[in-house]
Amino acid sequence: MMDVDDALGQENLKTTLIADQGGDAILQTAEQMENQVAVSTPGSNPFLTAQAQVANLRCQAFMQKMLAAELRQEAGRIAHDNVLVKRRTAATGGINGLITGALTAR
Repeated sequence: MMDVDDALGQENLKTTLIADQGGDAILQTAEQMENQVAVSTPGSNPFLTAQAQVANLRCQAFMQKMLAAELRQEAGRIAHDNVLVKRRTAATGGINGLITGALTAR
């Protein structure tokens, strides 16, 4: 169980670092696009639109990666909880066996 907890903690840390890096990259891209708009020529609008659409797709892909990481974390938490429930069920079954044995031995 401790290995599972450690692995989940490491995964959470990695996800947080990736989210910070991705957020910084998105902000840098937005700033670059703003600077290009300021110095663009009148005929470059289609190119800037295409660049904005590519940046939008990258942002969406990043969001999907983050969602997938969150789903993996939730799956790990559910698996961890499931192990605890199974242990409690086994312990309860053992106690029931002891009680039944004690009542029938008399």
